[in-house]
Amino acid sequence: MKVRFGRRFWIASVALFAIFCINLYGLYGDGFAKKYYVVPETEHLIAAFFIAMWLSCFSRSVWFIIAGLLIVTGFWEGLEYYIATVPSASTAVQNSLKITDTAVDNWDTVLDVSLNFIGALIFVYVDRRDNTGFPKFWK
Repeated sequence: MKVRFGRRFWIASVALFAIFCINLYGLYGDGFAKKYYVVPETEHLIAAFFIAMWLSCFSRSVWFIIAGLLIVTGFWEGLEYYIATVPSASTAVQNSLKITDTAVDNWDTVLDVSLNFIGALIFVYVDRRDNTGFPKFWK
């Protein structure tokens, strides 16, 4: 498997790092993401787009991209569930990140997973277009 460390790889890597930092600050810094529910959900959509872009540097297969996104999504949502259900993990996260609520409900998880796949499918659609316009920039 040949890894392509071109513009696409670096755009995706920097974007994912920025989204992660914005997520941490928005949820645990000043809490603007808790005030506006659309913020973390939009982050899921955009992050999935860039995860799919990053995965496409390793293989252009749509199945590889979707499987990779499934692994990342399963890990992330599993970690959220673990933190919400295990009291010692919940307490540790609450104390270290200075947050008061680590509860996760099923609706939020279903919405997060759905938005992740929509974001990845948007990338696949844009990436699979012919070589005109928008996708040409990051190839």
